[in-house]
Amino acid sequence: MKWKLLITGLLLMGLLAGTSVSAIAGSSAQSISDLRATSAENSASSIALLNAEQDDLNILPVTGDKDKITIQGGFHGIWGVDPNVDEPYGRIFGLYGTVYKEDDTSFGFIRGVYTNQQGKLGGFIAGRYVDGNYRGIWHSATGDIKGVLAGKYNMSTDDVEDVVNHFVGRWITSDRQRSGYMKGTCSSVVSIKVAGIFGGKWSYKNSTGNEASNPNINGILKGHFGVITLSDGTTIECFRGGWRSEDENTSGRLIGIGIRGHFYGIWRTANGETRGYLTGRYDQQSFRGLWGTMGSEPEGILWGRYGRLPLVQDTSESLEEVQEPSFINR
Repeated sequence: MKWKLLITGLLLMGLLAGTSVSAIAGSSAQSISDLRATSAENSASSIALLNAEQDDLNILPVTGDKDKITIQGGFHGIWGVDPNVDEPYGRIFGLYGTVYKEDDTSFGFIRGVYTNQQGKLGGFIAGRYVDGNYRGIWHSATGDIKGVLAGKYNMSTDDVEDVVNHFVGRWITSDRQRSGYMKGTCSSVVSIKVAGIFGGKWSYKNSTGNEASNPNINGILKGHFGVITLSDGTTIECFRGGWRSEDENTSGRLIGIGIRGHFYGIWRTANGETRGYLTGRYDQQSFRGLWGTMGSEPEGILWGRYGRLPLVQDTSESLEEVQEPSFINR
């Protein structure tokens, strides 16, 4: 089977279903206080669209077979409640890019995740951007907490790879009871490379809810990963592959990103329905983590190995069709 490894941009949310994001002027980053009267507050009307847009919380946009996705850059920053009083609650990071549709239309998208300060997964973010403005949605991985966000970014028009740009914005919960800020830097892509393959196993937790020391193997997972290098020196690793049960009755796909030794992703059923998340740590050619159904606490564990290809292929803006490795035996 072939997988199209079209890894796409993440960042802070904002898809308005069926509509394009209106252009908002402004190429320079605004202060947090300047955005208090706009941004997430003005995006409250998007809350009703959250349930209809759950699929947009995927690690990359859901597109048609003939659509093309390119990654143009990445971002990383912090989020919190009050930058003048509190320490940041956690970090945000992801990628951004463009979807080119078969009907010759296109749109800029952002995809990402938010975590606490220790790197524990908080949830996923998805959105669109245009002309210095972004807008989107967010949803926690283990609970039913969700909301919207919006903000501004500045991108240099100079043709200089090492220019660091900035974004700033506001987020708000769907019940409008809590809100806060996010800010950080964004940089263009320098290179995208297919780097290696991974393979492992997954299992349910034991009956006590703890990780079994010798867990039963309920299925396998395998795939490939790539490395995206940004102009500020940051590297983000993206992975994509498949999973199946040990009895081969059920199967699906998985996709995600990794940074600083942590990985975050989603898993889908064979028909493309997004059902859950996965998260964990990777180091020294091995990984271990947890998986669960979206909106619920972790249900099981996963573990395995990864390795780099002897020949690394530079694929410029997109990672085209890569043969799925068949290196895991039952």
